[in-house]
Amino acid sequence: GLAYENTQIFTSTLTPQSIRDFLDANTDQFNIYKLTLGWTHDTRDRTIFANNGLLVSMNGTLALPGSGLEYYKVDFRAMKFQPVTQKLTLLMKGALGYGDSYSRTTRLPFFEHYYAGGSSSVRGFRGNSLGPQEGNLSLGGALKVVGNLELIVPMPFVAEDNRSLRLSGFYDIGNVFTDGNGYDSAELRSSTGIALIWMSPIAPLTFSYAFPLNDKEGDKLERFQFTLGSFFF
Repeated sequence: GLAYENTQIFTSTLTPQSIRDFLDANTDQFNIYKLTLGWTHDTRDRTIFANNGLLVSMNGTLALPGSGLEYYKVDFRAMKFQPVTQKLTLLMKGALGYGDSYSRTTRLPFFEHYYAGGSSSVRGFRGNSLGPQEGNLSLGGALKVVGNLELIVPMPFVAEDNRSLRLSGFYDIGNVFTDGNGYDSAELRSSTGIALIWMSPIAPLTFSYAFPLNDKEGDKLERFQFTLGSFFF
């Protein structure tokens, strides 16, 4: 689809220097004409609590030539449900996102950055806290790499045909990086733990308890996490 955005950015004494530098090198008021394309392939046996099948999505965004800022982003996500036994299912997930600028724009705009950490990527780390930092602020990055492995197991003391609860053990790994050249596998963070999803009458509720495996000094940890309203894709 096509979209038009008119944006003006105001700074303060608390604005990170990297954002100030970007605005100085480019502009703080701009029009953006966006083209967005997407593709999805879905073979899951059911949308909620699948046990078999594949879901793949690819999305691309281009700030068209002539926009105040010129850049692009490409996102790839996949999740594969593979039955192991009649009662066990292996879930493999991956997400890759990359963005960059072109023409006169110096780099991917900061407001289009990717973030990692938290219940939607690497559990056990505070939401959106991983990757490049400036002071105590997470800046995000132009490259996101996340992988997840989950073993879905029967819920104790619950009927096998129950479709409102799902229990799993998981392993997460990932991070965000300044750009493609800044990727460093030694900076990937990982965790393991357990997760419970409850399809409540209001919205999906996700609970997880994680143990970070290779946290480093300065990382913001959050072992117990709770999410309302969305699945972890």
